[in-house]
Amino acid sequence: MMARERSVEGCPDSPRKNKDRSSDVDTDEESFMESMGFLFESSQPTRLEEFQWQFDGDRKIAVSVNVADDEPGAVQSGHYLWPAASLLASYLVDHEAKSKVVSVVELGAGCGLASLTALQVWQESLQCIVITDHDPGTLLRARDNLETTLQRMVEIADDDDDLLNTVINTIASIPVAFESLQWGDADAVQSIVLNQFSEHCNADFADMILGSDLIYCQEVAEPLFKTAVQLMDPNKGRFLMSQSFAYDPETEEEIDRVCKNCNLQRTILQEDDEGKCRIQEFTP
Repeated sequence: MMARERSVEGCPDSPRKNKDRSSDVDTDEESFMESMGFLFESSQPTRLEEFQWQFDGDRKIAVSVNVADDEPGAVQSGHYLWPAASLLASYLVDHEAKSKVVSVVELGAGCGLASLTALQVWQESLQCIVITDHDPGTLLRARDNLETTLQRMVEIADDDDDLLNTVINTIASIPVAFESLQWGDADAVQSIVLNQFSEHCNADFADMILGSDLIYCQEVAEPLFKTAVQLMDPNKGRFLMSQSFAYDPETEEEIDRVCKNCNLQRTILQEDDEGKCRIQEFTP
């Protein structure tokens, strides 16, 4: 089921159809080449990207992330800063600040921009956040970006004792976990549930799932949404997913098919005039 704010007449093919992060990597050779790709990408020169928002009076959100110093082009890697990540981060600040979210999981987190924004947007209610990716090198980068962001927040709060106390006593005290997760791996999902949600939130599910530029070919839709459903609270869970390019018609059809099978409602919350940049919500 899909609710839309406006219709889109056709979508061009996605320019990023290559390396598959789903669970169908079978051979030792494929796994080796994938690992070598991760290793190469993690050694690329980096640049620091800084984001800052002010909202709700004097509240400030600051995120600093180190990313590969290049445009991703056709490379499907979380070491680069994908356009949809900043799109989702801005959406959280502009539209979700009033929400009371207790637990968050980011899928395919890359540099962690959305999670590090969520950490501050929901600082008053958040009890646990889990940053996941299939690439262990990307998780290391996201972990470093958490430390860089916290340091940046301390610098901003230097002349404001109340803000400094908030950073130290609230934001920095929220448990943040970094977990390797291959979509479709039910055992890995169960491990996250037991080790994170049950321990920190006294719950079996996450309130909020986040993801940006996750679908780059139709084959990843099924393992992606099955994983999201396994992690999501079946009563009040939400999956917010952003994209920076239009899906081809076959991928759109596959998403609708998988959503129907998973009993998910698909709603387009925000969309540009060309139907390329979107924020979508998937709910039980």
